[in-house]
Amino acid sequence: NSLSRIIGDNVFLIDLLSNSGVNRIGKCGKCDKEYEPDSDRCRKCDYPVKFIHGSTLIGMTSRPSFKKIYAVDLDRNNLSALSARVDFLKPRIGCTSDFVTYTGDCNVRIDDILNDIRWIEEGGTRRKRNCHYLALVDNKGLDANWETIRKMLDDVYCDLIINFPTSSYNRNYQSAKAQRFFGVSRFEELPDTGQSAVAFYMEKIRRVGERYVETVSVRTDISYHYDLIFVTKSNPGFKPYLDSLKTIVQRYSANDVRTAFDLIDGRVRPIAYFT
Repeated sequence: NSLSRIIGDNVFLIDLLSNSGVNRIGKCGKCDKEYEPDSDRCRKCDYPVKFIHGSTLIGMTSRPSFKKIYAVDLDRNNLSALSARVDFLKPRIGCTSDFVTYTGDCNVRIDDILNDIRWIEEGGTRRKRNCHYLALVDNKGLDANWETIRKMLDDVYCDLIINFPTSSYNRNYQSAKAQRFFGVSRFEELPDTGQSAVAFYMEKIRRVGERYVETVSVRTDISYHYDLIFVTKSNPGFKPYLDSLKTIVQRYSANDVRTAFDLIDGRVRPIAYFT
């Protein structure tokens, strides 16, 4: 709301690796067996596969609405499914955002998006737009190169939330893809562990102007975990809110999340039900 008072309705959302708009839960919520890739029900107990909304659909619930939401994906079928979901939800939830999809490599399409955000045509003249945008980068596959992140960081009024694949980084270690991701020219410059990779990446971000960079670690009950990296202008007013989010996320375990799904699906009853 404070952003809207400063720059009107010129607040944009970029979902740089959008997928189809929903996330498929990997394990059965009833028997904990892994779902088969092409099945819509658990082969062991016949429990249906569960889906949760992805970043684009969650972004549509923001109030006031973003002026425009941009979604990028390599797969045209993913974007077709996402567009259908957006068209269905928009009138039902009162979202007024314009919605644009870009098929292709996010490292290529980012230039088209930033040009559309930064510039406006009025009366035959082109001028720079007074605006702000939030970019969501679900970078679990190291798909968004450092040069792409750097282009967004060049904008003062840009915030980013980046999913950093901390525990799975070693699988991509010493690859050309990792070099592009970190923006280094030699394998020897690459960090050698997941934790050192997060620190290295955050420091690169800090060196691009005055940026406040914070991370929230998200862990499961097994060895897999990732970090959410939050990037904004230096000394943000929302730091107390981010600290609260960090405390909440790190307080709960994967078992707590499973219990929440059990409550939603009615498999367990809250204590209040029995009182």
